[in-house]
Amino acid sequence: MIADWFKPADPADAKKPAASSSGSADDGAAAAASSEKAAYAQKRREEEPEIRRELTDDELSERRAAAMRRKLAASATGGQSGHPGDNVTFEGMFRGLNALLMSENMGHFHDGIEVNTQRQMHNMLVASKLSVGSPQSAGWELTLQSNGFADVNAVTYTTSGRMSLMHQRMFKSGALGVLQFAAQPTPAGPQGNFFGMLQWPWMRNGTSQINYLKGQQVTLSHAAKILRGTCVGAQMTYDTMQRATSMSWGATLQRKNVNWFAQWTPDKGEWKVATTRHDWELDTEVFAMLEMANRKGNQGGEDLMSMISFGLKKPFIGGATVQACLQGFSRLKATLDLPFGGDREGLNRVNLRYCVQYDAVKGAAKQGISLTL
Repeated sequence: MIADWFKPADPADAKKPAASSSGSADDGAAAAASSEKAAYAQKRREEEPEIRRELTDDELSERRAAAMRRKLAASATGGQSGHPGDNVTFEGMFRGLNALLMSENMGHFHDGIEVNTQRQMHNMLVASKLSVGSPQSAGWELTLQSNGFADVNAVTYTTSGRMSLMHQRMFKSGALGVLQFAAQPTPAGPQGNFFGMLQWPWMRNGTSQINYLKGQQVTLSHAAKILRGTCVGAQMTYDTMQRATSMSWGATLQRKNVNWFAQWTPDKGEWKVATTRHDWELDTEVFAMLEMANRKGNQGGEDLMSMISFGLKKPFIGGATVQACLQGFSRLKATLDLPFGGDREGLNRVNLRYCVQYDAVKGAAKQGISLTL
């Protein structure tokens, strides 16, 4: 046996395969090395720049089709990211205050009874309004509106003979343009009117705007956000009828739940200072404003007079809202909004609005009811 131990190895035995355990270990190491080489080659291919080449007509068509599909998807999920209403404008600085004051141009008050219907069909909007009991706006009004990717076209017709055509377009740079043509019958014959507006954002927090109303006025304004919650702006107005120019300056300041507004027109001697506050515990928004402005007196003329205004807006559970405003202790405005039915307006929901206005100087009261189906 001892001789067998010291016996020289046979060369044929060296050619035999190794044991099974050592063979499996070598195979695993080789597989790991192969996977690392494949991963390294894939990483190099990703890091190397692509060789530029001219695209074929089929590839160009496919790219255009893919861009159109992305545009359609973005439009279906909310449209373009940059909305014109997000820009800081001189009029937009005081939009929240005018809504609490229930200004006439905000559409809070109407006289008589109104029935409004509105339906959306794909990119087409059909709206109608029937007014009864109001001598100024009695009749039926029909509006057809077409919404595109970057433009809006609308046609309005009323039974009183008034027609209007509006075109609105938003450009890639963020600019917004509006053109509106209107015609209405007069005792002297049909009379046309024209309105144009161009809004141009110079930077993210600054916007210039020019308005033109045929035969009445031209307005040029600029507003910018200089600090967080602080906006300043200026507006120049040229009255084409009186051939007079006036300049207005404005500023707004927002801090948490308190807003401050200030506007000054030195050419007319008018100014106003206002503040609004939102009480989160009571879910109520209150405001107060002190102003010096031209107001019609008892003799029919206009005189500078000071006036204080205050009011509140209170929403309730279920969607009801009460809003009231007292201007100069002489005019009271109040509205009550009541929703009925479900939560989808135009399908299973009806909105009722009752508004009342009392003028202590004239001793007259107006009231109206609006139904939105």
